[in-house]
Amino acid sequence: MAKNTKQRSASFLGLLTAAVLAQARIVYVTYDGTDPAGTAWATPTSLTNALAIAGEADEIWLAQGSYTNTATFTVRTNCAVYGGFTTDMATREERDWEAHPAILNGMGQNRRVVTVTGTNVVLDGLVITNSSGSAAGGIRKAVAGSLTLANCRIMNHSAAQHGIGASFTAGSVVMTNCLVA
Repeated sequence: MAKNTKQRSASFLGLLTAAVLAQARIVYVTYDGTDPAGTAWATPTSLTNALAIAGEADEIWLAQGSYTNTATFTVRTNCAVYGGFTTDMATREERDWEAHPAILNGMGQNRRVVTVTGTNVVLDGLVITNSSGSAAGGIRKAVAGSLTLANCRIMNHSAAQHGIGASFTAGSVVMTNCLVA
């Protein structure tokens, strides 16, 4: 009887995982996107909106361009943000973050460019740049969980506290092929 219960539990977890993965979606973003849903390159949304509507395991695809905001870009959910796209690319493998940079630009303002509050986040192929001020900096993570940074450039920041380029005070961070300068 206990064996059947374990098998049923494992089957249920497998179905639940499949259901979550089936619901994951791609949110398409351009620097001038205005669509509320961003369901295709033809109808992209803004980065601020994409971060607000992203759900568990969603992917946010950023087309080449400079992205600015009046506040920090906050990654709240457990999602992945990928840069390096053009608006005619159909797969993540096609992107080229060096040829088509997605730049998250603090514009020299007194604010952090990116704050990570999700507990399982991937940022891949982004340039995080140009913040200054007393509480500024490129990226900050101060919550449990994991952050994966891949193919990112974090540069041209100045701050008096909480790190200049990056501040990671909780959880785990894995950086692959990144530049922090």
